[in-house]
Amino acid sequence: MAPINPNKQHKKQRIFNQKQKSQKKDNKNFANKQKKMAELKHKEEGFQDEVESNVEEKPQQQIKKQASVEKVGQKKISKQKQDQKAKLQNKKDNNKQAVSKQDNKKQKDQKIKKQKEKEQSDDEDSSDIEIEDEELFDQEALENQNEMLGNLAQMKKSSTKKSKKEKERKVTEFKFRVLDMLEIFIKKTKNPQIFIQSLAQLFQTVKDNANDKEKQSFVEKICQIVRKFFERHVKMLPEYRDNIEECFTEVVKVLAKQPKKSINSALTFAAISLFKIRLQMNLGDISVLVSTIEKALEKSALKKEISYSEEFYKEIIRNSQEIAFKLLPSLLKYALLNKDGGAKDKNRQFILSILNYTIRNSQVQELIKKDSADFVASISNLISVFDSQSEIQKKKISVLNKYIEIFAGFASILKDCKTNKKEELQNKLKESLSKWPENDHNLKNIQKKFLEKFTF
Repeated sequence: MAPINPNKQHKKQRIFNQKQKSQKKDNKNFANKQKKMAELKHKEEGFQDEVESNVEEKPQQQIKKQASVEKVGQKKISKQKQDQKAKLQNKKDNNKQAVSKQDNKKQKDQKIKKQKEKEQSDDEDSSDIEIEDEELFDQEALENQNEMLGNLAQMKKSSTKKSKKEKERKVTEFKFRVLDMLEIFIKKTKNPQIFIQSLAQLFQTVKDNANDKEKQSFVEKICQIVRKFFERHVKMLPEYRDNIEECFTEVVKVLAKQPKKSINSALTFAAISLFKIRLQMNLGDISVLVSTIEKALEKSALKKEISYSEEFYKEIIRNSQEIAFKLLPSLLKYALLNKDGGAKDKNRQFILSILNYTIRNSQVQELIKKDSADFVASISNLISVFDSQSEIQKKKISVLNKYIEIFAGFASILKDCKTNKKEELQNKLKESLSKWPENDHNLKNIQKKFLEKFTF
């Protein structure tokens, strides 16, 4: 059964109310007309009595006149009655037409209702058919549906990626605008206290993004600003003691990650400036400073890429021989070939270059001569790496030539050292070199140079 339409029901009620109102109005009009008719009749009867009473008194002419008046009154009355009857008939006809219209409407509503019931029954039949079709739905259609859903999911994923990239682009643009403002600030300000306080955070940002290809331009921009700052305001830095140690630690960590040369150059300049200020200010025990540099040196030694921070370490050796002497055991350790987690071949020349530079410093040599025991033990350990034939054959001639320079430096230091280990070290080196392949002409030349340079 179809549900009843509330609009149709409301319409029917409205028609019924209109009919009742018109019926009441007609009844009222009819009652008024009957009342008027009664009054007219009463007047007519009174008039007739008056005429009869005056017949005897009036002449014949008056009687005739009265008779004519009577006829006119009767005609008027009859005309009024006819008009009333005609009006009543018209109203009845109108009522009949309204009733017939209402009946027609009811018939139409009934037809519409039957038609809807029929359609509903047809829908139910069709739904039964659809249920049967769903039971017979084949696998191919299901696969098509799954494929369509997969495509929609892919489209949604790609749209989210685009929106994410757009957000990242806007964030990057905002960051560059901030850097432009910082650059203007550094150029014009005479009191860069705010910038100095945020230096450590800038170094941290560079460290986190130094090797991110997508953010290279952003990092390089920071490094340019940092370099300009140190070029303009380096003399003011000693006034901010609390920030120097933190800034130096952070910049050394960045250098340990060995970023690209364009980034490394600016940060090396900053690190050297901070190191010199740190030494000038004499901020207590240097052990913390040595520990920071040793950690950076370890990371640099074990990195795959060749480091560009050699200038930084050489600057440390030039400015503080005490720190250079304390770094010497670490340098000797990382100069090993593949022993004790030593440096990889690509970085070996970097370590050997710093080691060679260190032992050539006259003040460092004096410190070694005063305490040579550990130095001799380190040399003995370094000689042992030449025992492996397979390792030697893998090494480049340029790397082995670097070792020859270093052992020549060792020999010049050991000449003035009071130790009975000199001959022992020579014999150990000869023994290790004798294990090298005899049929390799290049290695034969390296052996000869080693023995010539490592003499006392």
